[in-house]
Amino acid sequence: MTPLQKLKSALATTSAELDAKRLRIADIIGEMDTIDLLPVDRAEIERRVDAAIASAGKARTWPGLTTSIEGYWLGRTNTGTRSAGEPGNTFNQAALTDPFGVFARLVPDALRASLLAGIPDSGISAAERDAKREALAAELEDAEVAEEVLCRAIESVGGASVPRRSDSNPAIVVAPDHELEV
Repeated sequence: MTPLQKLKSALATTSAELDAKRLRIADIIGEMDTIDLLPVDRAEIERRVDAAIASAGKARTWPGLTTSIEGYWLGRTNTGTRSAGEPGNTFNQAALTDPFGVFARLVPDALRASLLAGIPDSGISAAERDAKREALAAELEDAEVAEEVLCRAIESVGGASVPRRSDSNPAIVVAPDHELEV
């Protein structure tokens, strides 16, 4: 095998390695996106439901419960209509504009049970999600460093510039050679 054939063979092998690294980088990015889309675990859902009920329940009051006008609370006077001077913050209006808040104030336990009834027990906790993302981020950085080392090797031997991925980490691309360790 001539030296030129050896060089072409080495470049072809290195180019194939570069393609494999780029495919792995794309896979890692896809895995990171998938982790972000995984459902949260039941404990997190329960925490969110409890927080929503607590914040909605605290904010809901119905002034006018002690007014002397019969029917005021429901939004009507004795004649069945509300007079022009009466404030509009009544139970019926609250129930129409914020039904969640009304249920959170009146029957928070029933609302909680209803919301959690169909929730699956599976899911990923925030700690697990963070751990998986950190592991993938470390693997991604290692793969991007290896990719850049391969690009520089091809450039040094072949003399031509190797195009970088559009989403390459700029810190890795501009790093000096001695900082890139594989």
